[in-house]
Amino acid sequence: MGWQDDARRLIVSDQKDLTTFPGFWIKAKKFSINAKDEINAATREVQKGLDKKAILEVTKKAREAGLSGNAMTEEEIMDALTPEQLSALIDSTNVSTAKVVEIKLRNGIEAHNFEDTKVPQLAHDILEYPEIAEEMLKFVEEFNRPLATTTSVASATLPSGSTEGAPSSMEISSQTEQIQPNS
Repeated sequence: MGWQDDARRLIVSDQKDLTTFPGFWIKAKKFSINAKDEINAATREVQKGLDKKAILEVTKKAREAGLSGNAMTEEEIMDALTPEQLSALIDSTNVSTAKVVEIKLRNGIEAHNFEDTKVPQLAHDILEYPEIAEEMLKFVEEFNRPLATTTSVASATLPSGSTEGAPSSMEISSQTEQIQPNS
């Protein structure tokens, strides 16, 4: 058993039973650096198909209204675009992402119990079954998501914007002395 076996244990998930396909399971793995590069390249390729003029127009209208682009409602976006721009935007957002999904599954599944099927073939074939593929993709993406950092208990931000440190043990003991049970 070498260092690679020890390292592999750090990047492989526990077994995940599929709810959309009872009796089957997968184990996810962290994306390698090469896999991330491949995913990013495929994502950029999909983004090339987006209508940049329509997106720029929405962004411009949002700035004029004092909003960020993701704060606009669907109605505001529709109002901001001409019918031609709206049609182009809708058409461009329907660009096939199957290639990106396949790459993520191929690089994000370590093990499975789909008999006689290697991961690359499974990643390709499972696209024919959207519910199963979506569940697998969700698990792989969640496993690859960086962990959220926890905030320190030592301080909290108040609505005024100032921070307040956690009470020291001296403050806690003095507070408990002040609290007297009602007799």
